[in-house]
Amino acid sequence: MRTFAIRYRRRGSILPLLALTVVSLFGFVALAIDIGMLTIVRTNCQNAADAGALAGCRQLNNKPTAVTNDSTLAVTMAGNTVKNNSFLNTQLTSANITDTTVGVYRYDTAAQRFVASFPATRNTGESWTAMRVTLAANQPTFFAKVFGVNSMPASAQAVAVHRPRDVALVLDFSGSMQFGSQISWQPGYGGSNGPSYGMMNADPVYPQFGHYQRYTNYNTTSTTGTNQTSATISSRPNPMMLRNSFTLNSGEVCASSNLTLETGGGPPMILDFRFDPSNISTPSNKVTTVDSSNLWSAFNRWMTIPPVAENMMNEAAFKPAVTGQSTISVGTGSAVIRTFNFSGYNAYDLTGTSGPVPAPDNFQDQSDTPIKYVGDKYPRKGGAKPADSGGAAADWSNSATTGASVTAQDLLGYLASNAYNRTAATPTTPAALAAFGNAWTNYRDTNWETNGYDLNVATHVANRATVTLRTTDLFQGFSMGPAYYGKSFFMWPPDPRYNTAANPTSPSITTSPREGAKDSSGRWMADWRRRFFLKSDGTPFDPQAADNDPVTTGTQSINQALFNGSTGAVLNTSNRYTINYPAVLAWIKNGPQVLPPNLRAGRIVYYTSIPNNVTNAGSDKDERFWREYIDFVLGCTLNTTRYDPDRSLAGREMRVWPEGGTVSINATASFSPSAGVNNPRPYMNYVDNPNRPRMHFWFGPYTMMAFLNARISSSDRHFATAGTVHEAQCWQLKAAMNSALDDIRNNHPNDFCGMAFFARQSNFRTARAGMGQDWPKLKNSLFYPNSLVNSISGGNTTTELSPYSNSLDTNLDGNIPNANGSTDPGSGFALAYNLLSPQIQAGASTAGRRGASKIIVFETDGVPNSTFSLTYNANGFNSTYTLGGGSTNTQAAAETQTYGIVDKLMLPPASGTAGDSGFNAASAPCRVHAIAFGDLFSISPLTTPGQAALNFLGTVQYKGKTQSTNTAISSTNIVTGDYSTRIDTLKNLMQRIMQSGIQVTLIQ
Repeated sequence: MRTFAIRYRRRGSILPLLALTVVSLFGFVALAIDIGMLTIVRTNCQNAADAGALAGCRQLNNKPTAVTNDSTLAVTMAGNTVKNNSFLNTQLTSANITDTTVGVYRYDTAAQRFVASFPATRNTGESWTAMRVTLAANQPTFFAKVFGVNSMPASAQAVAVHRPRDVALVLDFSGSMQFGSQISWQPGYGGSNGPSYGMMNADPVYPQFGHYQRYTNYNTTSTTGTNQTSATISSRPNPMMLRNSFTLNSGEVCASSNLTLETGGGPPMILDFRFDPSNISTPSNKVTTVDSSNLWSAFNRWMTIPPVAENMMNEAAFKPAVTGQSTISVGTGSAVIRTFNFSGYNAYDLTGTSGPVPAPDNFQDQSDTPIKYVGDKYPRKGGAKPADSGGAAADWSNSATTGASVTAQDLLGYLASNAYNRTAATPTTPAALAAFGNAWTNYRDTNWETNGYDLNVATHVANRATVTLRTTDLFQGFSMGPAYYGKSFFMWPPDPRYNTAANPTSPSITTSPREGAKDSSGRWMADWRRRFFLKSDGTPFDPQAADNDPVTTGTQSINQALFNGSTGAVLNTSNRYTINYPAVLAWIKNGPQVLPPNLRAGRIVYYTSIPNNVTNAGSDKDERFWREYIDFVLGCTLNTTRYDPDRSLAGREMRVWPEGGTVSINATASFSPSAGVNNPRPYMNYVDNPNRPRMHFWFGPYTMMAFLNARISSSDRHFATAGTVHEAQCWQLKAAMNSALDDIRNNHPNDFCGMAFFARQSNFRTARAGMGQDWPKLKNSLFYPNSLVNSISGGNTTTELSPYSNSLDTNLDGNIPNANGSTDPGSGFALAYNLLSPQIQAGASTAGRRGASKIIVFETDGVPNSTFSLTYNANGFNSTYTLGGGSTNTQAAAETQTYGIVDKLMLPPASGTAGDSGFNAASAPCRVHAIAFGDLFSISPLTTPGQAALNFLGTVQYKGKTQSTNTAISSTNIVTGDYSTRIDTLKNLMQRIMQSGIQVTLIQ
């Protein structure tokens, strides 16, 4: 029997349970709503903190003028940014900001990682690079109030930092980086050892008198096609100036030079040299260090002239009344150099500088307007004078009746058709024998050989029996060139007067009016050959003796020795003549002073005095310098092979003068008279017509500047152009990079920067400045010798280097930051790898930082053509390259080497100290930016090397992950134009590169 339970329904029984659980229910609702609202508030606060930290961090900089990196502004910016935000509908206020603090994102070198720190003060030289923002807010509750909770706190903290980056600047300092400032078509026509064919200077002001007059018709020339074949160049007169660019056979481009005139390459280099006005005394009082802030311009505005008689030089005409006058005391007593100012009369004059002035432009044709010409005027046929001196029209053409004389024959008016010239048969009477010879080999004009250029030749031609001397324009022993040419003692034919007892080392400075034409005892020394040259044993030569014969038994005539037949000015060990250095030095220091008493540029002291002799050239640096400079100007190879006239200055002229003529160096023969008459032997053959010098024999700023940049071959050169000189196109790169370094310093305070130059040159094998923030060193490395950069960056203003070591070897190749060597980008990338490596390199105090992003900026002006031997030292993240000495000279080898190093850079970093390593991490990428710079990319259409260079750079960027396709580099990375455009373009390009990627990031 079943029993059933009866269940009764209990209405309202849930109410007690609801009453018991409603509190918990509201608690869950509060949890869902109030805590959800709190989460939103906290998110709002975190967003505000993030924004504030980022905005504030961006305000931090490293500008020298900013007070503590603008940290106060950064804090204000962070706070304002926070207050521009709200949580829910409540605006954040200052009360919500509990902390805005600047700090540093510092690299822990021991742990090799970055750590944010917020100390009260920074370390010396350290920048504020982090910003911390902390917020607090109270969110009112809605349901939690039933529990007595009226609000809930919300807080947020953000830390933003300047993302650390290591930047390696790899700059091309190969020789082509100075092709816009070359003296001549150098080195040769597309060959490393070929001769020079013409001047690259754009300045149209050069000597245009005498034999120089023909160059006015060759002042420009085509630089392409058949006009530039070797045969064509060697068969024509070549220019003394060139305003367009010249393309070498190699495809490289040489722009017209900014030597003495501003061009698209830059301001005139001539203005970059200095002298110390306090050091103008004798060699015994040399000053070897000077305060660089007290130097004056060496080659501009002032010309110094010793006291002279007024009838030699009209002071009133020489010093226009509208200009000022100054005096400088030299030594003691009466040794005073008077100074005349040409200001306002010459286009090259700049206000506010001192030093030897460029001569007036009218000196180019030896006219007397507007400034009276100073020096000896070149001879004209029959003694004619320029129109402004009261003579015939100033036509220098040798084809003109009164044009430039070529030989003594036409100077003296002895035309071939002139019966008075010489007899057809041998003279038979004693009177005839005494007066004239019967051939040019022994013809002698007694009046000419007695009175030289002081003979009134025009009167002499009209009446041979009358001797009339000049009363004006008397012989002085020098000719002045225009602008920066200085002065020359070369004159053809030479003045015949010379006293064998004369002392060429003691020119007269008081004997009016012949300063320099006589010695201090009044003895003639007008024949420049006898004054400035000696026999090989150091004794004077007699042009009427046997050593004036042409080549016989190894002995040359002095004319052959100086001009070597058709090959131009040269002295060598075979011709048995040498330079009378004391005489040349005395002449340089006598008369117009066209070279300063000392010479400096960019912490290089070239000479501290002009010595009296060079007998101590093996131990005295000044004497060594001046011996080499004199050798260079005279084309002498006695002491070194480097100054072969074929390859220095403008080179020798390839075409004789006059056009269609022949070079002739002839013998003078002893006359064997009958009847016991002794006819004296002439001082030279009157029809001698040597190949004329072009730049050779000119002593002045122009040839001095050429000497300082003389490069003949890699093993034999004198090369000391200071890094501060406007050497195009190298200086343009320096100027832009100097500004780029300011931008990096100012706006990227957590960036480290290192710098390396590349060129296949031994002293470029280490970085110029190690990775770090030594901004003075980085900038000074662009301009000053590497061995002085540390002391200069520390404030040293006096230390200088000589171009010579203590053993008098040339020692500044690669030490001076000038363009020098071939293009080997592999060494540049190897140095970049070393800069980025955490392994500290020799000469550096810091290294690359692990965890920092890496940027390589690679600039070049050409296609790779050489390599250094490189060894990769695999040591994990401490791997490095060692640069050796061996090399190859092919484009393919250089490109292959470069690509291999770029591939190595783009490997991921090693985790330890074993195996290969790169720098391209996901969180800290490595990027390679390439820049095509300069003249090679300026011409259209591009040469084959130009296109090859763009293709090479495109591949570098493709491998360096800054270009998506393996094609030629984009036009945005090509820098061309005039110098100001290039500088601005490169500065902007560098800013764009440095602004790429994330600059400021949150780490908390």
